[in-house]
Amino acid sequence: MALFSISADKATGPDGFSASFFQSNWGIIGPAICKEIRNFFILGNMPQSVNETYVRLIPKGLGLRNVSDYRPIGLCSVMYKIIAKMLTKRLKPILTNLISESQSAFVPEKAIADNVLITDEVLHFLKSSLAKKHCSMAVKTYMSKAYDMLEWEFIRLVLKKFGFHETWIKWVMECISTVSYSYLVNESPRGRVNLQRGIRQGDPLSSYIFILCSEVLSGLCRKVQLEGRLQGLRVSTRSPRVNHLLFADDTMFFCKTNRINIEALKSIVKEYEAASGQCINKEKSAITFSCKAPQELKNKVKAELSITQEGGVGKYLGLS
Repeated sequence: MALFSISADKATGPDGFSASFFQSNWGIIGPAICKEIRNFFILGNMPQSVNETYVRLIPKGLGLRNVSDYRPIGLCSVMYKIIAKMLTKRLKPILTNLISESQSAFVPEKAIADNVLITDEVLHFLKSSLAKKHCSMAVKTYMSKAYDMLEWEFIRLVLKKFGFHETWIKWVMECISTVSYSYLVNESPRGRVNLQRGIRQGDPLSSYIFILCSEVLSGLCRKVQLEGRLQGLRVSTRSPRVNHLLFADDTMFFCKTNRINIEALKSIVKEYEAASGQCINKEKSAITFSCKAPQELKNKVKAELSITQEGGVGKYLGLS
């Protein structure tokens, strides 16, 4: 099931074989593949050759000048993908019990459009708000190189806190920590890099590991909400208060512009960054204020949060 769920025409990794080759010849090679994969789950050790990865740089757009204009994608071996797919197929059915409703990406039976619609309602509330003193704001934060910065020890502690068995944690950490990178330059692999942190783009496990780790950020937001330090916003008298929504590596915070809320938001971000290794990209982050908010207040809040960009212009997640 894991093998045949892999797209047949995905780019090949260091083994040089596509999933199509394995699928077409499963009757011949299947027993040998099953034996190797069983050894991983019995012994708990990932062979180094299985987790070798090629890195291909994919252009983000036109006018490419810097390395940051490219997105690195990891090309894994099919053998590794089978193991990772088996783990994700075990993990996905229980995600709805582990991940809070604030996160809408990659969770089965949930659509990212749900959180998009809630965000749209809050932004509409801000546009129509007449408040000039007790103003509100929406802070859109963007994690810088979100996958690359995650600390392995943080991942292990998060899995342990969720109650996963030590054997399961060992399997996942073997998948993460035994990876090595070679970079494709003019179609040829160059160099060898052994990592000490981060998860791969292109790894079937990465998205699910990331949203599990993001639950720490969500938990911090719920904690300060219960303490009354970041109560969030509500768009009508009967609607629930919302103080954050997660869209994979993007987060929207909703709060008042007063000192208590700003200090609470700063403490959440600082604590999460220190624990996870991730870092918010202040240049790509933005704040959307109530439409009647005084300019002096806006400047003060932007200086406090070190975010200079103001939102409310253009589109976010496909919404005006």
